[in-house]
Amino acid sequence: MHLSADAFALLRTAMRARPTTLDELTALSEHEAEQTVAIVGELRTFGCLLADDAGALTYPPPEVAVGAQLVAHLQEQRDRVESELATSIAFVTALQTLTRDFEVGAGTGSPSGLAVELIHGPMAPRDASFRLQTRRGPVPTCAVLPDPTHLEGPDTDQLEPFLAMMRSKSTPDRVLVGPHDGADEQVRRRLELFSSAGALFRTREHLPGWFAVDGDDTVVLPCDWGVVWPTSVMLVTDRSLAALAQQLFDLLWVGAQPVFDHDPSWRPLVRLMASGMTTEAAARSLGISSRTARRRLEAAMRHHGARTTFELGVAVGRADG
Repeated sequence: MHLSADAFALLRTAMRARPTTLDELTALSEHEAEQTVAIVGELRTFGCLLADDAGALTYPPPEVAVGAQLVAHLQEQRDRVESELATSIAFVTALQTLTRDFEVGAGTGSPSGLAVELIHGPMAPRDASFRLQTRRGPVPTCAVLPDPTHLEGPDTDQLEPFLAMMRSKSTPDRVLVGPHDGADEQVRRRLELFSSAGALFRTREHLPGWFAVDGDDTVVLPCDWGVVWPTSVMLVTDRSLAALAQQLFDLLWVGAQPVFDHDPSWRPLVRLMASGMTTEAAARSLGISSRTARRRLEAAMRHHGARTTFELGVAVGRADG
């Protein structure tokens, strides 16, 4: 609520004592009569206190007054987020349009100040991800994938090194997927496969199209904004643009629902420990602190109901098939 401190304090007093007239409330107030009248006016504006023409006071239940203010606040926040989202999309769209126009005029090359690399082909988004991984190593990635059927299955030659790199990241990848058929066995298995490597998945409707942010300075954009699975993408190295795309992703992420009921960020740690590493050694390998590793280990044991790390390894192995 946006009540002043004086108004909130007087409301608490009134709620406890329940004075029935303005004079009675003024007598309870620590303020002068004129200031009390002003505070009562503020409380009436917010619907926290009702007064008739004769000065009789009544008190609506707190959930009525506070609830109305909360609804108004949430609506205001939603409008702000939608406005920022629309602005972000407009900026990204403008960049892509102008980049294509620049290439037409210049033949080859990139706009001044931007390092742009184009990748074409039916698997352009995947190829861009593999290329960035090879160059940059375990950099956290955020991606929007409106159609999760395009996630690579376990038969892809390059997939295992890609998953191994995902497991080594100290900050898990985050992926937003569009609505999908929960009964689709292939999609479910692919989501679980990447989840087992530490990726976090959320889902929401009305995604703006495919794009990805790699670290804090690189963004991968479709050459035609809004497509579900582009056949031409541009790798743009620019911190300002990456920050803009990250803001867009974060706005979408906040309003999305988790695909899985648990946070799989502990899976890479458990896998390394199952191979014989100690907790400390596994933490060093993943680039996380021992304290973070212990927290993830505790979360994994709670999730699987394991009392020892041996039981945990057995449970995870069984869950992974």
